[in-house]
Formats: sequence, C-alpha cells, structure tokens
Amino acid sequence: MNPEPLMEKNLLTVNILGSTFTIKSDNNPDYLGEVVAYLKGKIDEVRQGTAAGNDPLKIALLASLNLVDELFKAKQHTNPGKDRESKEIEHLTEQLINKIDESLMEN
Repeated sequence: MNPEPLMEKNLLTVNILGSTFTIKSDNNPDYLGEVVAYLKGKIDEVRQGTAAGNDPLKIALLASLNLVDELFKAKQHTNPGKDRESKEIEHLTEQLINKIDESLMEN
C-alpha cells in the first residue's frame, strides 16, 4: 500500500484588523488572496455602516454575521439542479475555515 503523496501547503501572511497571521492551505495563494480581500471589503462595509467604533472584535463579529447572512441567502436562491455545486462550495468553505483555524492555533 503506497502512502498518499504529501501535498505542499501554500502559505499566505495576512493582516486583518491589526492581527497578522499566516494561513496554511492546499488552496491556491491567489484564491486565498481573493478570499481575504473579500473579507476585508466586508469589514470595511461594517466600519462605514455601523457604530462598532474601532473595536476589532465587534467589527469581526458583525462582518461574520453579514457573511453568514449572505451565504444563507445564496443557499436559499440556489437552483435545485445546482445542489451538488452548493454542497461542493460548502465543503470547500468548511475546509478553508478549518485551515484558518488550524493556522491560528499554530501562531
């Protein structure tokens, strides 16, 4: 029995709300950069649209709630024929979240 080949992890160092950390993932660094840029855009929306002030925790929580709301709405509008795609997207999103959690635990 041959062991599975080890996949090289991609590293991306990011700074979000004043915290710098490195994300280790199997995903393409360009993709990770797009995900981080999207998150930063949501954070900027929260900063401009609420009275969260400069509290990074409140800003991150509100941005997270907005993203979850966006995800739920997208799921509700998913065409039944696209169910496989939405499950794949959900799976990839969960993997990315797990990789971020793992990376944060290491730092």
